[in-house]
Formats: sequence, C-alpha cells, structure tokens
Amino acid sequence: MADDKQKSEEEFEVTDIEIPNIEVPDLVMPEIKIPELKQYPPVELKPLPHMDFNNSFSSTPQPPKWPNATAKDVAAWMKQQVDANDYTYQDQIVYDIIGEFGEKFTHANENGNPAINKDVLDAFRKISPDIVWSRGERLLRKREAGEDPKKRQVD
Repeated sequence: MADDKQKSEEEFEVTDIEIPNIEVPDLVMPEIKIPELKQYPPVELKPLPHMDFNNSFSSTPQPPKWPNATAKDVAAWMKQQVDANDYTYQDQIVYDIIGEFGEKFTHANENGNPAINKDVLDAFRKISPDIVWSRGERLLRKREAGEDPKKRQVD
C-alpha cells in the first residue's frame, strides 16, 4: 500500500509550470442604497416638582388627571403620544404618565432612572406592533421601513 501511495504522488509531481498572464477587468461594485436614519432632536426634560430620582419618587405627588386609569388606559395613551409625534423619549413619557395618571404606573429602576411598570409595557406591546424601542436613543418610535417586523427593540 505504501508503494501505491508513493507511486501516485510521483505520478502527479509538477515541476515547471508556466502561468499565463490573464487580464482581469476592473470590478464594478453595485450601488447600495442605505436608508437615511431619522435624527431625533434632544429633549429638554422638565421634571415635575415631586420627582426625586436619587432614591425614588417623593411622597408629595400632584393629583393625577386620570386617577382611575388602568394599565391598558396608560398603554393606549402612550400609543397616542408616539403616533402623534412619531417618537417619545422614555424619561419624558414617564414624567408625562405621572402627570396624567399618577405614580402608580411608574417606578425608579435599579439604576435610579424613571421607568414604566411591566403591566403597562405588556399592554403597550399588545396594541403597538408598529412601535419599537430604540435602546441607543432611549426612545419609543414608529417602526421604519426595512426593520424586522418581528423585533420590538432596535439599537
């Protein structure tokens, strides 16, 4: 067997090979169209007088406009805000939720930042398949053309 292997290697031994000069045409790259990303203006937050994000919310909140609202009501209102403005920053919508519905639908997260309660977010996801969370910009916005309709979060 070893002789067979050695013989086959010898049969295919190549010594002097002449490589022809082949002219290669210039490659033309197709034009790729990248959709323009919207630039969202910075938001100037105007916290309500009772906000205290060092620990939590203070004990002297203003009376909400809609004290008997449910998580579904807050979610529907959030959708209206995004639909009307195309986007809304997380911090601002938390302030607005407190002003409209009271503090019971918000909390300070583990980093001390204002956040929306899970029951409100769950209700919001059910009624807003066309809205995504933009993690890098910390805002809710309408889904843009070309974005995966199955994803609810974008970078």
